[in-house]
Amino acid sequence: MNMHKSKGKQFDEVIIFEGWPVVVKGKMVANLDWIVPTNLIEAASSQHRQSFRVSVMRAKQRTTIVTPRVDPCVLLLVGET
Repeated sequence: MNMHKSKGKQFDEVIIFEGWPVVVKGKMVANLDWIVPTNLIEAASSQHRQSFRVSVMRAKQRTTIVTPRVDPCVLLLVGET
């Protein structure tokens, strides 16, 4: 269920999955499922932050965030946001 369909609901666990990155010749070139398009801190608007916060707050007990190791979500970087 996407975030918009889950409006007003709570779940025991929420899993946020940023999708599989597109890798060409061993180098990541794109990820169409990033929370912040282009995955740049400068592109992280208040709307992206709010959507991420709402998604996390849907969980009653735990939230699992799956993000690529080679280029993690900029909203998860400590001291960057």
